[in-house]
Amino acid sequence: MDTISHSVSNDRTPGLRSRISWSKKSTPIKSSNLFNKAKHSEEWHHSIDATAGVLHPSDPKFPSGYLRNHTDSYLKKKRNINQADTDIRLAILICSHDKRDIAIAACAYAMTAQSLRALLSADLNVMQGSYWGLK
Repeated sequence: MDTISHSVSNDRTPGLRSRISWSKKSTPIKSSNLFNKAKHSEEWHHSIDATAGVLHPSDPKFPSGYLRNHTDSYLKKKRNINQADTDIRLAILICSHDKRDIAIAACAYAMTAQSLRALLSADLNVMQGSYWGLK
């Protein structure tokens, strides 16, 4: 039986190393954590929920200081944003959070009074001047 002998591209001389760049040896880009990082807003939502737990802002043991720390770290990750952009980003966080009272307690200190008032009156249906605050 005749065998056909052909060279295989994997045959290498023993003294030479293969020339594959380090980037091709590492993990592929699709499975890299560089592009699959959780969004900063999702991280903020998870940390706010985990910190507050079942407590609400009316509870004396409510961890408002810790919630402020989460908001501070979120804003630090956004780097060099002005107050108007801060108000917009925090309003989006508040509106997209399930427990809005906790989100307001976490973000209100970093927002301007005007934007917080507009958020409360328009988006959350809080009437100005009412004793209870809700319609």
